Amino acid sequence: MRLLRENQAENSRIEFKRELQLSDVERKAEFVRDIISLANSEGEIPREAGLLIVGVKDGKFVDTSSQHLDGATFGQIIDALVFPRLAFEHIKVPISPDIRVDVIEVRPSIKHIYFVL
Repeated sequence: MRLLRENQAENSRIEFKRELQLSDVERKAEFVRDIISLANSEGEIPREAGLLIVGVKDGKFVDTSSQHLDGATFGQIIDALVFPRLAFEHIKVPISPDIRVDVIEVRPSIKHIYFVL
């Protein structure tokens, strides 16, 4: 995974979120749109992994510990709503003793275009 740094710019392979709420349909839909966008961007070969980084506001890291983000929940949503199956990993990254961010690394196949079921 690429090194994380403050004031890093978003691009077609990196998306930032301050927080990630998955409590209602609209927020789950936004999450799935972000994941599919990362999976399908830069369709050429080789297609690099995409990063959804949760815990960034105005270019600065903010702690996500209180959000209790869970890779199993991400997997349930992605597996239920994204086709074909999309490989990903949820990583909790300590930035400092007070700050942890959550990263979802999306690993798309070069053989597929991903869409919502």
